[in-house]
Amino acid sequence: MRIDYSISNEHAEKFISLLVLGVLYSIEKKQYL
Repeated sequence: MRIDYSISNEHAEKFISLLVLGVLYSIEKKQYL
């Protein structure tokens, strides 16, 4: 269980980082419009 949790945690961190980048990108695009 601990190994599976660490693997899923790494995927979660990547997903969250991509999500944050997407939000920041969309906010910057809205400001330029």
